Amino acid sequence: MKSSWCLQLSIFALGLTTLTACPHPDEVCNPEQDNCGGPISEPPTPPLTEDEAKFELGEIHQALAEAAKDGLSPEECAAFGADYQALFERDPSLLAARFNVGALLERCGQVEEAEAVYLELAKRGDARALNNLGTLAWDRGQRERAFDLFRQAVDADRTHAVEARNNLAMALRERYVDKLERADFDLARHELENVLAVDTSNRVAYENLARLYYDRGRLEDPSFLILAGLVVTQGLKVLEAKGEKSADLHNLRGLLWMQDENPVYALRAFQRALDIDSEHVDANRNVALIAIRFRDYDTAEQVLVRVIDDPDASKDPEVWNALGVARRGLRKYGEAEDAYRQALDVDKGDPRPWYNLGILAQEHRISTIEDDPEGKKLISVYEESKGYYETFIHGASNKPKLASAVGDAKDRIIIIDDTIETIEKMRALEDEVRRIEQEERRRREARRKELLEKERQAQSGGQPGAATEGEAS
Repeated sequence: MKSSWCLQLSIFALGLTTLTACPHPDEVCNPEQDNCGGPISEPPTPPLTEDEAKFELGEIHQALAEAAKDGLSPEECAAFGADYQALFERDPSLLAARFNVGALLERCGQVEEAEAVYLELAKRGDARALNNLGTLAWDRGQRERAFDLFRQAVDADRTHAVEARNNLAMALRERYVDKLERADFDLARHELENVLAVDTSNRVAYENLARLYYDRGRLEDPSFLILAGLVVTQGLKVLEAKGEKSADLHNLRGLLWMQDENPVYALRAFQRALDIDSEHVDANRNVALIAIRFRDYDTAEQVLVRVIDDPDASKDPEVWNALGVARRGLRKYGEAEDAYRQALDVDKGDPRPWYNLGILAQEHRISTIEDDPEGKKLISVYEESKGYYETFIHGASNKPKLASAVGDAKDRIIIIDDTIETIEKMRALEDEVRRIEQEERRRREARRKELLEKERQAQSGGQPGAATEGEAS
């Protein structure tokens, strides 16, 4: 029994810094001790010092980084997770170790388990856990929940929650772009300025601030495009001094060149972004748009296909619309239609794919119609195209930026109606011509038979034959 008791003590004490030896079975208490007769327990383990904690975490980090070079296997994920958990159990005040358990679970694809760890730490006010819960909510499309979690993370650690401030600024920027409320712009800029005040070389903050100014410039005040350019230049200079690069900043430089109607310089900037990150979604899309402008549809398709499986790209209607245009230019009409419909699935509130479907039907699919002597197939495609334009007009009527396209769609409907009317009139005329031709053929056939009969009678000596001959002359 005493041996069994010692084993239970070892299990209970697992994870402490040290274990004392099992007491000798014959050892007895000193009657003068206050706790004589009570259970023998381990002395409390002191928490790790800051240097010890950094060393222990650093050891695991280093081993993890080495193992991750060729990808982490499930066994490695479990092993490193156990190492972090053991460190946390050794010193429960070391929340970083417990947080790393969650981060590793998420990295290894166990998102629900990771979320449970983050929720546990969020209850203790851990800013990192709140931030990561926010990113999970964001990826699920839960924008308001994500926004609230990012704000909680910033409030939990107003000095060090750099990632949360960047994410909060990003969420505010998106909301500003959607609603154009100046308060969202001001708050986003404030958060980013706070990040740069703490970390003057924070790459993400430079990227977010440049994008914020760019969006303000293109949507409201063009003077902010100048500020965006200054932030891009400063950010690239600071990062270059650190030996870092930013595909986002080069991509933004390309967008600024596009605002200046300089596609050649813009293309160079986008290519520079792709040199840094060949799968950069925005840069690939922008290269494709320039290629489409120059009717280089093959290049456009190639760069878009390169990123289409990316989660962000696959949810971007711009990518699907551009892919549809590229494939339309390559006369891959079926695949172009699929791309436009995918754009509709991604964002049902965006009416532009309906306009593109109308163009595809009216100007391109119409040329593939064969064996349609009565024009029925032609009219069917024109009516289909008209339906697309009408749906587009209904969805875009309250969008000022699409006013020109709405006007064009209305003009196209008029042209389609005129074309269908013309086809129907031509078909009616052709029917009348065919009726007249058939009537003429019947008349001629009747006349031919009549002449043959008269000729037969003439050959038999009858008077009618002479009359016929006279008539024939």
